[in-house]
Amino acid sequence: MQSNRTRYQRFKATHPDYHRLWRQRHADSINQRNRERWRTSEAYREHRKEQHRLWRRTNHDKVALAEKASREQHKEHYKQLHRTWRIANRNRLLEYQRLNIGKRREQKRWTQQRRRSRAAINTDKPLKRDQWQALIALYRHRCAYCGTKAKQLQQDHIIPISRGGADSIDNIVPACPSCNGRKQAGPPPNGFNPRLPLI
Repeated sequence: MQSNRTRYQRFKATHPDYHRLWRQRHADSINQRNRERWRTSEAYREHRKEQHRLWRRTNHDKVALAEKASREQHKEHYKQLHRTWRIANRNRLLEYQRLNIGKRREQKRWTQQRRRSRAAINTDKPLKRDQWQALIALYRHRCAYCGTKAKQLQQDHIIPISRGGADSIDNIVPACPSCNGRKQAGPPPNGFNPRLPLI
C-alpha cells in the first residue's frame, strides 16, 4: 500500500504546474491570510524577514539593478527622502561629522578632484576610489615626484588633461601639494616613470 507521501510525489510528477496554477487561482485569499499572519504573528514576521534577507544576499546583482532603476525612475522622491532624513537627524549627522572630520576632508578632496576631472574630459576608464587608494599604497604614501611622505596627497595627471592626457589610472600619480602646484599643466620631470615609484 502506497503512503500519502509517495502518492503526493507521483501526483507532482504527473501534474508539475498544479501547485502554481492553484496559487494563481487563490491569490487573493492567500495574500489576505499572509497579511493577517504578518499582523498577528511575531514569529511569522521574523521568518519572512529572514527569507527576504537571504534572498537579497543570494541575488545581489538583481537587487542592485532594481534599486538603480528605482532611483532613476523616482529621483525627486529619493531626494525628498534624503532631505527629510537629514533634517530629522541633524544632531546625529553633526556628531558623525565631528567624529569623522579627517575622513570627511579626504572624501571632500576626492569628490572635488573627480568633479574637476570629469568636467575636463570624459574617459572610458575613469579612476575609481579603490584604485586611487591602491595607487597611494603602491607609492607608500609618498609623492611620486619628490618622494616626500605627505599626509595629503593630490591626484596629478602626468600628461595634463589640457594637453590631451587621459583621466585614468595609467596617467595619474600621487603628488604632494608643493610638487603638484609647481608642475601645474607642465610636463613631468625628465626620466620620470610612473610605473617605478620614486621611494
